[in-house]
Amino acid sequence: MNNLELLHAIVWDFRDEMEGVWPCPNKYDSIRFAVTEAAEAIDADLREDSRYARNNAKDMSKEMELGQCLLMVLTALGDELPECAYEKTHVPVGIIDSVLIFCAEALFLRATGRLQSSDQALLVAAYQIMDILGDAEAVLVDVIDKLREKHGHIFKREDIDRLMAEMYQIMEEEIE
Repeated sequence: MNNLELLHAIVWDFRDEMEGVWPCPNKYDSIRFAVTEAAEAIDADLREDSRYARNNAKDMSKEMELGQCLLMVLTALGDELPECAYEKTHVPVGIIDSVLIFCAEALFLRATGRLQSSDQALLVAAYQIMDILGDAEAVLVDVIDKLREKHGHIFKREDIDRLMAEMYQIMEEEIE
């Protein structure tokens, strides 16, 4: 399993865990969210430049924004990596602006029905993020942990069903 496969598995384990609690957006909207996160990463990068005074103060980290972007890129690729994921799609650029460019390209390609090309652009964006972050796994896990924290304790549907069945059984036993 390569690093991309590992990160993809982490995202989809999380998506399965959060099913029914935090809805998974469809592929198109996932790309749209990736574009916004890429733009927020650029915003966070600009905020670090002391030459600029921003209109409003925000506590942003370009690493966390890129981690959120990676979450959405890997979500947009679907629960199984497309075949093109195993082709050479890495274009070493390693600048935040390139992430936005490839995410926006993926959005345009998906909107115009060129699905495989859209997936290829998403893969290039994923590799760009991985290059920029260095330890993309640690950042992605941190993003996911914060989302778990934000949405509270999460039970899977089967856990809720099992607990409800146990509760009903206890209530029936008490009635008898």
